Amino acid sequence: ETSTSNVFFVEGDTLVAPQLDGDVFPGITQQVVFGAARDLGLSVVHRDIWPEELGGFDAAMLCGTLSELHPISTIGETPLASTSDPVVRELLDAFHKITHQ
Repeated sequence: ETSTSNVFFVEGDTLVAPQLDGDVFPGITQQVVFGAARDLGLSVVHRDIWPEELGGFDAAMLCGTLSELHPISTIGETPLASTSDPVVRELLDAFHKITHQ
């Protein structure tokens, strides 16, 4: 998480986001993205995410009111194929249809 954005990861046809608790604020943009994901038939799971898992995800994204929705290309030195991931492309298209009507 960042001070103005929420992070989530793509694992197959599932979006994985950090557990919602006192440390993670559920963002409005995140709720829109997750609603679009469900409309696309994707699952959304909130759970603890551990540093050693980061290289195993297919993609990662940040979302926020000002930043909207952005793929993450690397985490530390771990490259992610976020910009070419088909789920990411579907989400970006769906999000832009919702927010730029």
